[in-house]
Amino acid sequence: MRRRLTMAVLAAAVFVAAVTLVSAVMPARWHAEASTEIGAGVDEVVPWVDGALGWSRWLGWEADLDASLQWTPTQGAVGWSGTRLGRGGLAGAPTATLTWAVTVAPEQGVAWQGTLALEPGASGCRATWTNSGDYGRLPWTRLAGSQVANMARDRMQRSLSRLERLVETTLARRAREVEAARAAAAADAASERRVAEENARVRGDGGE
Repeated sequence: MRRRLTMAVLAAAVFVAAVTLVSAVMPARWHAEASTEIGAGVDEVVPWVDGALGWSRWLGWEADLDASLQWTPTQGAVGWSGTRLGRGGLAGAPTATLTWAVTVAPEQGVAWQGTLALEPGASGCRATWTNSGDYGRLPWTRLAGSQVANMARDRMQRSLSRLERLVETTLARRAREVEAARAAAAADAASERRVAEENARVRGDGGE
């Protein structure tokens, strides 16, 4: 019995040592990138990303990660709180023309840092979001490195897809509103012309 216990302890020690050695030569940071093409001009997309509060409208974390999530504007950033995600903050600051430095910083956990860049695309505006972060001190997290990056990339892609839909549907709604206003103005003008023509006819008949 004691021999089996000793062998089990030795096997566990060897396993931990092997994991530690392997993880030591693996990258200490992960990197992920996602992009989407938005059917709108660059200037029409900027208002949705120039300011952290705008990000909270299309990140979609409430649907994907924490239905209880609440966003609170703070100075130069936006804070979040939720049952599952806890508390944290998101900041996006312009660093160059059409490029923003993005920091996602949970109170418990490792921060993400990256950039969001907008540029003219084939059919409108291309938005590219890159992120990177530390795996942390635990060697196990490095072994799951590709999964961490893939999960981050998937969430980023979902968020950018929401941004695409939000911008395009908003612009389509505004276009419909403008067209409806034009139609109403044209109808009003036509009605006024008819009234003026009728008044002129009545005045002409009275003069006879």
